[in-house]
Amino acid sequence: MQEFKIENLSDATLCGALDALGEEHYIASNGLLVPKRNKANVGWLNSVRCDVDFHGRDALSASELEIKILQFQIALVECCIPAPSIIVRSGQGFWPHWLLREPSSDRSVVASLATIEQWARISAALTQWCKDHGFPTVDCATSENRGALTRLPNSIHAATKTRVTYTINVGALYTLDEIEAAFPTAIQDQHQPEAHEYASYVEYEPETTHEQVTGRRRGWDALVAQRKLDFRQLIAMRGDRVRLGARHAHATILAMLLSGSPGRDATVGRFGANTCEPPMTVAEVLRALDHARKVRKMRDTTIGRKLKITPEENEWLAGDYLTPKPKRAAFKNQKQTREARRLRVKHFVAEHGTHSAREIAKALGYPRGSVMRDLAALSANRDPNTVSIGSTLQMQSDPLERETLSAAT
Repeated sequence: MQEFKIENLSDATLCGALDALGEEHYIASNGLLVPKRNKANVGWLNSVRCDVDFHGRDALSASELEIKILQFQIALVECCIPAPSIIVRSGQGFWPHWLLREPSSDRSVVASLATIEQWARISAALTQWCKDHGFPTVDCATSENRGALTRLPNSIHAATKTRVTYTINVGALYTLDEIEAAFPTAIQDQHQPEAHEYASYVEYEPETTHEQVTGRRRGWDALVAQRKLDFRQLIAMRGDRVRLGARHAHATILAMLLSGSPGRDATVGRFGANTCEPPMTVAEVLRALDHARKVRKMRDTTIGRKLKITPEENEWLAGDYLTPKPKRAAFKNQKQTREARRLRVKHFVAEHGTHSAREIAKALGYPRGSVMRDLAALSANRDPNTVSIGSTLQMQSDPLERETLSAAT
């Protein structure tokens, strides 16, 4: 598969390039901010599409495919759905595209969190409509597929060896609202009413106190609730503004704290648009959301370092984001077990001489990793009058163990 990039080509050059196309050439359906196909780089929504595919046992001949396309168009008319702007005959099926425009102009729709969500709802409803009317589709309903590709005209489908052709309905441009209105029943079940727009994240958060939250929750839930309130308090102390250089960290921490909450993406989007200076772009918000999905838990001191909390600010917060927590001491029985095992390893080396960690572990019935740590600890704290534990470490029969133990010591 080759991805075809159009960069400042004249009409004549483009036509010549299309005439010379071979097999499997594609172009991104939506506009990209940079010449790299990635969902976070989509800056404009050019079309809504679905992939009607007849492959395998359902493969159709060219004439049968044309009949299916005609039936598809008739079904659209019967359901009062606007005619597609472009129908791409892809070789084993067809891809209808509805070209999009802004409400006030013929330019492509700017990708924002609101337009991406609406685009995803329409794609899901369109895919479901096709399945309900007997047109098998490849599911492209989620916003993750806004960076999907489309076959270039006159390119060759590798499996069927047929040329890709376009049927263009000139002037057929639609707004997202016009297409969404054609699927009121299908979209109604998926659409959730959006929260009101607020001037800042601080006004969006419900009023609550630490006493109310901690009295109602325990453990991890209570900690997350406390951190949400501290985050809100911190933003308020900083004048409801996050400056350039700290926007990504704040948006990532907020997304992590709101993990699992309904409307998290929209809340982070409003935070980036209304609280950050300059406002975060859609791509920057999406990168913060993707980063937050990779973080499961975070220490208070890590949050304090990323948000650059000062000692004065830390005094006003319920949590302590500057003082590292002391390392938890070993349990009494755990400590006794470790000391007893280490003593047995020391006596074994004293009685039997040099052996590998694998041999000692097998003889004493301990895990090899535990024995390696014991040998390293004994070597660091050895008594010069006792047997040289260091010689045992240096004369390991297993090269991998020798390298690991040298690193440990």
